[in-house]
Amino acid sequence: MNAKEKTLSFLTSILVSLGASVKGRAVVIETEDGEDPIVIDGKTLVMPTDETLKLSNWDTEIPFFPLCESILRGESEVQQELLDMIRSAVNIRLASLVWQMFKVANSDECKANKLSPEQAEFLPCLPGFDAEMVKRIGKVVLGVDPSEYKSSLVHMNLKRRAKINGKAYDRACLVRFPLAEMERKEKPYSADLRVKDMDALTNLLDYVLPNWQVENTYSRGTDSQVAPYFVASLLAYQNINARITELAKRFEPTFPIFGTLVNEDDWVECMDDLSRMRDSMPNLPGNDGKVVRGQADAPIIDDPKPARGVQMPTPSAAPQRQPGSLPWEDQPQQEQRPVERRVVDDEAVEYKPRQQPQYGNPGHIPVHQPVHTGGPNGYGNQNHQPSFAELQRQRQQGHYGYATVNTQPEVGGSPFSSSAQPGSTTNVGNYNVSYTTANNGYSTQPQGRGY
Repeated sequence: MNAKEKTLSFLTSILVSLGASVKGRAVVIETEDGEDPIVIDGKTLVMPTDETLKLSNWDTEIPFFPLCESILRGESEVQQELLDMIRSAVNIRLASLVWQMFKVANSDECKANKLSPEQAEFLPCLPGFDAEMVKRIGKVVLGVDPSEYKSSLVHMNLKRRAKINGKAYDRACLVRFPLAEMERKEKPYSADLRVKDMDALTNLLDYVLPNWQVENTYSRGTDSQVAPYFVASLLAYQNINARITELAKRFEPTFPIFGTLVNEDDWVECMDDLSRMRDSMPNLPGNDGKVVRGQADAPIIDDPKPARGVQMPTPSAAPQRQPGSLPWEDQPQQEQRPVERRVVDDEAVEYKPRQQPQYGNPGHIPVHQPVHTGGPNGYGNQNHQPSFAELQRQRQQGHYGYATVNTQPEVGGSPFSSSAQPGSTTNVGNYNVSYTTANNGYSTQPQGRGY
């Protein structure tokens, strides 16, 4: 597979992960009425195939190639559409997962004690559970609208030069949960909730996304020199999507409906080859980014024009030389004198050769410890930590255990879990994930610019 084919496969897998599909050259979304094309500023979103590049119908089409994003510009039209797709996918899947788990708690299998210990782990999160609670939570799910901040379960926005947990990044995708800022009396998502309904909803979210109420727990930043907005968006998306997929797999054997929430991120394997995929195609319109406010592109320098009413001198014709004449014979010989150079002491500057940096790559911010980068595109392997793709492979193969939060949640876990030790109260079901836990002193988290 050459670089261009790999690029098209990579971009297609991202779109499929977000719920879209590719039909011919067009990117479409499945709706109740059929397949609808994605339109950005009145232009149809298409894949950058050879046919698309040959036609170059940029008046009616816009190619999907966010990899050519310029690090000197803001978000492009395609990147903004991509972030909207990520918001929609994460909100719909998280709301669906919450709704299905409430239905599991009300199912005949649960009432007959036929759930596995891993499946029954979340039941203590729902104190005072009854059929009325299922109806009220259903109204919450119906009220989720990703297009508005207050009506979304998860909100994401991109920021330039942001700090996350004290670390500065060139680009960041900040993740917030509006429900953490709401009170029951505000009727979240237009649903009238009882006290125990509100408690059950927040407790279940504690189980699904541990520490979701801690600021920036799920925000992600990057110093990548290749499409940094694009990379930050995918880091935040995969962080939440991987947890939803993990829980969906747990319930799918007994409840097949959870299979619709299983979404393997196949594109993760290609994240270490971003620069090669970016260089496989030229910069395409709608993808390089908009000019940042207060910053303009370099102006075009035109030839100087004379001021109005000023006569420009016309160059005189050079005298024609006679055959055999020499250039220095045109002028009389003058005495050769060395050029006198005056140096003012105050303006003298000692030349110092450029020093080789002791650590880090060009474009990286120095830190107190030496940085050893193990891969391109900002995905460093600092301190011998596994890379972004390696972590994903370990999660999928089951060799990488998710770090647990050694603090007892208010409500959660199950004494019937097969993973809980007899008499243990600090590890509740081993359901927490390392890429979502906050650095509270008890849990560990991979370190590095790409995480």
